[in-house]
Amino acid sequence: MDRRSFILGSVAGLTGFTWRHSSGAVALRERPELRIALLPVSDALRAGIMFGLQEAQHAARLFDASLVLRDFAADDIGGIVADRCTIVIAENVSDALARAAADASVLILDAGGAVRCGRLVFHLSRVRSPTELVWHHELERYGAAQLNARYEAAAGVAMNDAAWLGWMAVKIAWEVCVRTRSTEPRILAEYLVGVTTVFDGHKGRPLRFDPNTRVLDQPYYRSSDLEPVSETATAKGACTS
Repeated sequence: MDRRSFILGSVAGLTGFTWRHSSGAVALRERPELRIALLPVSDALRAGIMFGLQEAQHAARLFDASLVLRDFAADDIGGIVADRCTIVIAENVSDALARAAADASVLILDAGGAVRCGRLVFHLSRVRSPTELVWHHELERYGAAQLNARYEAAAGVAMNDAAWLGWMAVKIAWEVCVRTRSTEPRILAEYLVGVTTVFDGHKGRPLRFDPNTRVLDQPYYRSSDLEPVSETATAKGACTS
């Protein structure tokens, strides 16, 4: 099986549909769809999310799949469930939202800094000091320059912390569904904390979620000179509820 056929087969599994071969081509019998809910976020984070959506939708179109993003109020878990969204992207998740998401079986990707415990809540960043960055538009190595160029061409501004976090949230949402061939939140959550699960954020090493805190383990940079400052510090306590 060639690489394209392998990826097509993975995407087909998003909603349990199968691919059929006709005259050597790969065709979809029904169109798989991933629905993502977006809660109110900052303008910069939203710009990164929309850029990530644009890139993910391009990949989805190659495989005749669909990626949909819908806006919801911060507390509208009922609306999210009714709209069949299984992944939520948010900023600084509250304890109340974490509990409601768990009750409704919805997976949350949080692009804020405050760590909230919950089996279905995953954080793209730990709490950072004012001098720590997750991203900067002058980063160049490991594909960073190309990512920065694509973002600036699309958004008209340089990529900053919030934009990278938004882009990464959509990238993770799309890739985890493709890899697991599922949109079931509990299956996705189990995969996200797997020991072999990694993501490429153009930071020079694979990024993975800490299974205890559910915080993305990644390099951070000093704002003064963009040198790495530390590995992700393990937060106190374990998020296993």
